[in-house]
Amino acid sequence: MDYRDINPFLRFVNTIKFVPIQKNFRAADNHFYYSLEEGYAIHINGERYELGIGSVVIVPSGEEYFFEYDGKLRIVSINFDYTQSNREKEAVMPPKNSEDFDENEILEKTNFDNCAFLNNPIVINNVSYLKPKIDAILEEYAYKKQFYREMASLNLKNILFEILRHCLWGEKNNHSINTILEYIHNHYGEEINNTVLSELVGYHPYHLNRLMKSSTGTTLRQYLINYRIETAKKLLRETDMRISEIAEKCGYKNFCNFSEDFKHKTGLSPKKYRAELVHMS
Repeated sequence: MDYRDINPFLRFVNTIKFVPIQKNFRAADNHFYYSLEEGYAIHINGERYELGIGSVVIVPSGEEYFFEYDGKLRIVSINFDYTQSNREKEAVMPPKNSEDFDENEILEKTNFDNCAFLNNPIVINNVSYLKPKIDAILEEYAYKKQFYREMASLNLKNILFEILRHCLWGEKNNHSINTILEYIHNHYGEEINNTVLSELVGYHPYHLNRLMKSSTGTTLRQYLINYRIETAKKLLRETDMRISEIAEKCGYKNFCNFSEDFKHKTGLSPKKYRAELVHMS
């Protein structure tokens, strides 16, 4: 399966409270948990993972697991499939004791060929930044307004891709790339180079370029050019600024370089681009 085909079907969504039983369970669909408690653990396939507030766990269908906690545990629970292929099976399917579970009960055993992280259990701590999106899913299911399933599915898809980013880049890299992109968006009109950004996040310029490529699909230089040209297009559409002023505002000291980059990205010169807009209106 390709990760781009993810279109989650949510079978159960709620905040649940229960006293854990230290006994292995298995489920027919995938289970997503968001932690609202401190000081407990989950055992998955014999491995023990410490959890706390803001932890996320994804247990793939059919995997053995149980929670370890001294008291009543409170977590957000979402039972889901990665696709809509079994959406007609809406009834909630609680986990069963391992000895009572039949492999044929598994609804969907996905195998991601281009994102292997999703083929295995995922446990991530300190991702409380996901909580607003999880709360949005809970709200959709609480009020059940029109298209609530579709809205909740979109939110879960967003969360899953945030988790993939975290798994692929790591927490430090994720923070660093956000810092870099924010700096570019706020300082695109200034001189920006690898040295400036490397000092900002404490990385060697070579590692910085690799991080940009893996995170955005493009090099630092190309990302900066793309952002500057997109900003220039917006200014050409929405203002009466002279083109030379727009070039300077977007960080180009040499107008010829601006015109060359602009034509390369749009197929038109800045003057022709603005003229086309006037003609269209």
